[in-house]
Amino acid sequence: AGAVTVGATAKLAFPTPIRKGLDAYRYHTGLIRQANKIVYGEPRGTEFEGVAAAGAEIFIQPPLVRRIQLSIVVRLNTGVPFARIVEEVRNVVASLVNSTGIGQSIPLSDVVSSVNSISGVFAVSIDSPSYNPSSDLIVVNPSEKPQILDASADIIVSKVGA
Repeated sequence: AGAVTVGATAKLAFPTPIRKGLDAYRYHTGLIRQANKIVYGEPRGTEFEGVAAAGAEIFIQPPLVRRIQLSIVVRLNTGVPFARIVEEVRNVVASLVNSTGIGQSIPLSDVVSSVNSISGVFAVSIDSPSYNPSSDLIVVNPSEKPQILDASADIIVSKVGA
């Protein structure tokens, strides 16, 4: 009944098959593999020549996952079922957080406006983290990727009013 998204949690969209062998821990896939090709070059091809200086060791690592947890309070329009709104709020907030780039802080006003755009929601407030003029962002460090790992545990939705 609306915009529903389904995606893997706690993943950064890298392939996850098990690689066996002595150097299996060095096997990179996805974006990490592409970054390694660009930096070090590709020995069996000329597409990537490499840009690192000879003998340089550059460690390419995925970003640290920064788990985001929120508590949101909604006031509903009359006659709107709370159970439906809870799932929509979780989907909208998880989509907003998980689509945020590496090192980008999340304005809490974006969370409020996203939830407020859901049909049936009359008003929204953030219960946690604290939301005031001096604390209006979820701060994310440059090497971190904000993520909702488990929508039902990380996004607590409660309602106010009758």
